[in-house]
Amino acid sequence: MRVREKGINKLPPNMVHTILEKHKLASDQKSKQKRRKWVKYEGKHTNSLWHTDQYMLMDRRWMGKWLMVYIDDASRFTADWGLLDEATTENAIYVLDKAISEYGKPATILTDHAPRFYANFGDSK
Repeated sequence: MRVREKGINKLPPNMVHTILEKHKLASDQKSKQKRRKWVKYEGKHTNSLWHTDQYMLMDRRWMGKWLMVYIDDASRFTADWGLLDEATTENAIYVLDKAISEYGKPATILTDHAPRFYANFGDSK
């Protein structure tokens, strides 16, 4: 029986492929899948990878303050943190220096793409 005879004029995208997969007449097409914009990266042992992030606190008591944290990926231990007035490169370096002086230098640091973690061309930080 034809699809149009059933009153269906337009099939949603990939419907035919989905039906073929259901009946094991087709398989996933890796080349047509979207590439992930991120890749999961995990530290295997302590000090192999630290994550860092900052968050603007919205609680009335801390309104406008920034919390900046460095966390060891393998142990989930907080290497250091700072409660700061501004999220700046200088403050990120300050908190990082405190963490390194206490626990040593990690092999890798994973950050988001916030401007305070990346130098602009011409900066020497």
